[in-house]
Amino acid sequence: MIRRALALGALGVMLMAQPVAGVPSITLDQPNPRYGDSVTFTAVYPKEASRKVGRQQQFNPAVQVDCSQAGVHVFTANNVYVKDTRLPSGELTGVSGPIPLGAIFNENTWTSGAASCSAALYYFGQDQLIHVLAEIPFEVAA
Repeated sequence: MIRRALALGALGVMLMAQPVAGVPSITLDQPNPRYGDSVTFTAVYPKEASRKVGRQQQFNPAVQVDCSQAGVHVFTANNVYVKDTRLPSGELTGVSGPIPLGAIFNENTWTSGAASCSAALYYFGQDQLIHVLAEIPFEVAA
């Protein structure tokens, strides 16, 4: 369900390779990841993206990784950002918790091989909607 909301919300999101003041961004911390590696993402995001909302106190922001092989979706995983640091611009930066590429969660079917992946930086807003801040594509080797 989140995957669909993120895909719909990602339209019009600016893709970034380097953080720019005032513009949310996400970068992959490990160059050339392989199947089975764990990856983390560094992000820059506005203060409002770090607020906890809702009865269950959703942790914000978060990253979702989706991967496909030959156009077939095989993997989804989420993790939250930890160790926020305030930048001089007033924005926050943080590093996500690790995401093991290929780990079997729920409906994941990725058991080996290379995949095309994307990571979306998002948060749950006070309006109870998912807000996608940035997205970055990356390739995973076998």
